[in-house]
Amino acid sequence: MAKIGMKYPRYAKITVTEGDNGVESETYGTVKTAGRAISANITTNISDEKFYADDNVAEVDPEFIDGSMALSVDEMTAEVISDLTGASLSSGTGGTGDLTFSADDAAPYVRFGFVVPMMVSGVKKWIGVVFLRVKFGPPDDSYQTKGQNIQFQGTTINGDIMKNANGCWKMQSAWKDTEAAAVTWLDANLAPTP
Repeated sequence: MAKIGMKYPRYAKITVTEGDNGVESETYGTVKTAGRAISANITTNISDEKFYADDNVAEVDPEFIDGSMALSVDEMTAEVISDLTGASLSSGTGGTGDLTFSADDAAPYVRFGFVVPMMVSGVKKWIGVVFLRVKFGPPDDSYQTKGQNIQFQGTTINGDIMKNANGCWKMQSAWKDTEAAAVTWLDANLAPTP
């Protein structure tokens, strides 16, 4: 099995509420596209607790603690940046107003995912990947004057991956025979219906 790409980076905002019994529940916003995918670099932090017996490691508990994501896309609209970071968006046509970033911005939780094309024994397959609770910060910025050769640059935004109330942090679909089936799975798991 070989990954041969990444497509359709999408997200849905999450509203987390805590009931009187202390149990969290989530409601999901509309699924939106973050841009056209360039890359998503995922790093996870795993606890490395070891239990020793008879002078050897007898048990290991490789438990997920948290993670981070560096997402690069071709471009992010002002609306997407506002959705992901909590930056203030002035009114503009089609969500293209001015952005104002503040120290008091409150980024929302989102479910974030994408589709990964794969080659499995010479046959093309697709999987959907969804991170169940992510909080993004402001995009990284890099600017460079145009020289003799044009150097294209996209937008990179970093997010913290965390567990949801059920202790889960990621979902991955079974291999799908069509890209459309993987996209359908992705959208259904970004904003599941109760």
